[in-house]
Amino acid sequence: MHAQKAYVKNWTKQPLETHTQVVMEFGPDPEGAAVWETREQAQNACRNFESCGITISAFGGRACKGFGVEERAPKQFVVFCDYPFEYSER
Repeated sequence: MHAQKAYVKNWTKQPLETHTQVVMEFGPDPEGAAVWETREQAQNACRNFESCGITISAFGGRACKGFGVEERAPKQFVVFCDYPFEYSER
């Protein structure tokens, strides 16, 4: 099993009767990702996302773990998560 990065593109919070659901959109590269101006802001976002228990439905509902920050350019920080996937050659 390997890990691959999924970059956070967008997210919305939807209040439900008993909890709040966070819906996230991910992309495969940092160019299309959401941007924070400082590393600290991006790290705060990581902590918030980590506490939400986010899963990726397109990958069997596997949990997003290990949110991290990359500097895309000066004053441009992006957030990604590592998600496991199984690779099989066909």
